Amino acid sequence: MTAKHDFSTLTIADLLEARDAYHRHTTHLPTIVGTGIGRYLIRRDDPDFKEPSTGREKPRDEVRTLQNSDLTSWSDPCVLVFVNKWKTPAELQDKPEQYVPSRLYLPDDRVIPTCVVLATPEAVPGEAIADIHFAPQLLGGGYPILSEVQGQTRMGSVGCLVTDGHSVFALTSRHVAGPENQPSYTVIHGEPYEVGESREPSAALIKFSKAYPGWPGFRTLLQLDAGLVRVHNLNEWTSQVYGVGEIGPLVDLDPDSFSLDLVGRNARAFGAVSGSMTGRIYALFYRYRSRAGIDFVTDFLIGPAVAGGSLGTHRGDSGTLWFFDPPEDDGKYRPFAVQWGSSSFDLAEEESTSFALASNLTIISRELGVRLVSDWETGLPETWGKLGHYEVGAKACDLVAHPKLYKLLQENKELIGLSDDDRLTKKFPKSKQAAFIALADVPDLWWKTYRGKEKPSHFADMDEEGQGDFQGETLMSRYLDDPTTLDPATWLAFYQSIGTEQKYQGSLPFRVQQFYEEMVGFVRDRKIAEYVAAAGILAHYIGDAAQPLHTSRLHHGHNESEAGVHAQYETSMVERYRSEIVQKLNERLEGWQIASSFSGGRAAARATIDLAYDAIDLLSPEEIIDSYNAAGEGLRRNEDLWRDLGEATLDILELGAFYLAEIWESAWLEGGGNQVAQAELKRISKTRLMSLYKRKTFLESKWLEEMV
Repeated sequence: MTAKHDFSTLTIADLLEARDAYHRHTTHLPTIVGTGIGRYLIRRDDPDFKEPSTGREKPRDEVRTLQNSDLTSWSDPCVLVFVNKWKTPAELQDKPEQYVPSRLYLPDDRVIPTCVVLATPEAVPGEAIADIHFAPQLLGGGYPILSEVQGQTRMGSVGCLVTDGHSVFALTSRHVAGPENQPSYTVIHGEPYEVGESREPSAALIKFSKAYPGWPGFRTLLQLDAGLVRVHNLNEWTSQVYGVGEIGPLVDLDPDSFSLDLVGRNARAFGAVSGSMTGRIYALFYRYRSRAGIDFVTDFLIGPAVAGGSLGTHRGDSGTLWFFDPPEDDGKYRPFAVQWGSSSFDLAEEESTSFALASNLTIISRELGVRLVSDWETGLPETWGKLGHYEVGAKACDLVAHPKLYKLLQENKELIGLSDDDRLTKKFPKSKQAAFIALADVPDLWWKTYRGKEKPSHFADMDEEGQGDFQGETLMSRYLDDPTTLDPATWLAFYQSIGTEQKYQGSLPFRVQQFYEEMVGFVRDRKIAEYVAAAGILAHYIGDAAQPLHTSRLHHGHNESEAGVHAQYETSMVERYRSEIVQKLNERLEGWQIASSFSGGRAAARATIDLAYDAIDLLSPEEIIDSYNAAGEGLRRNEDLWRDLGEATLDILELGAFYLAEIWESAWLEGGGNQVAQAELKRISKTRLMSLYKRKTFLESKWLEEMV
């Protein structure tokens, strides 16, 4: 009878010591391709997968793969052994020396379980550099970085910005950054652009005992593969990571804080080639190679978020920063690792998936003597980049019909939505800049940083199903049945019925109502500068209402594998095709003007919901997600998304401009704009507008419950 053991108390040190003790046995078995430490992977059809069992000794007749097995909350600590051929006990009867023992025994009677997994290595897919297209407003993490080595172009990803206290560097992989003074390039509009030069120190292989003092591993080298590129012009950079946003504090992982609880932890990243990636940690201290009695390990083996799914990493993602997912309460993701390589495993049945090999960012930071930069040019929108908001604001200026309002808006058009040339060449304001911020993006670039309560006013998940008195209803369905139910009290009761936290109680239509009522008062009191400021800033919220993913529970897809859809569609695709957007909207809207108006703040709120409904009718969140899922890998998704959704995207931008013009003109007329003197229809100074939007009491944001 097999003795029962309690493995739940085993530590990382226990597992590492057991692997070391069996080093020679595991490195000489021809079928073993790698080992790691982690937790036991249980086959989904095993009874133990549904509930804990009294023992986990199972015959090895049935193959275990990364596809047919998964972690459970009762998975025991173990040494993971990855093999390229599955051998049953019967097949090994004549070759017992090739058997991987199910238990590893240490001299002091500690017993360590092993978990054998079939994972045949395959070549990792590559990516042609010519297919890479990047053009956000500032350089940052997730951007491609290239260097020339012996006549060949070597490509990786920028992880993030770091500093040694004197200079600021882009952190990437050492094998990409190259030797001292090696020029580094990125890709802008499809063309190489020099951004800096490599600098020492760099980090390659270090002794495991140096990285983690006190832990077993004296025959082990830890791969870091990290290098620094000193950037030429810091004003071209942001500390944000593309597709992720502002970064939180470093996850400090050392022998005192490292835990087996990291295994199974969800993670996300944005690679220059692969774009948005969502995954989870499958193993710690993965041994990917052994030579001359020395083990080469990496801190993290990161695979698909869902067992049997796809991580989708490619060559060219080296240097990518990995974050814990979900974010912290402040919405920021905390970085913990830097990807330096990848490995692809055949999962049997002709399926394969790639895994990221990543190094502990804590150790890298210590070895390089740098710290993360997290507060340089932040506040950039992760979603519906600046172009969308400025395009809606600029085009609405041309659509108003009232002669006096038309003149006033034309005088201030570039202060609201920038010029066509600025939008085409991406001369956008920067977050928190001291200089004037064109009004249509003030909520993202100024208010989100310097004001509280702002974020809920940018969205409204109107397809979420309620509970209790709202059973079987959504906010949209209730509005369509009875428009008079559009009020903050009803919305608050709805959110409370499903337990929505205050910070997620979207209030977009009531934010527009607030603006409308203030604008009416500004015109009535002949505060024309205040009217222009409010009208320009309102362009941001109407731009949000015109975006299907801002008014849907599916804003980040149905599941983790679709989490990148928001950033890919609303930022990456739009930025990539800005020339087509600016040109085609000019052609579409030439000579058009609005032909209707309304009165009352509640009517403005209804107009916001009508806009959201019309936008979703033109382009539903499901259509966006389906196109995202069907699109090609990496940043080629932009081309596929534009092919599928480009015309509809132009439609909803056009729709947003029309609704914005109608709201502007309605407030103007209700406030008595007919009586405004011609002399007042002039360009407002930037200084005056800045003094307004920087005033905390100017159109102050409120929680939904404060609006009731």
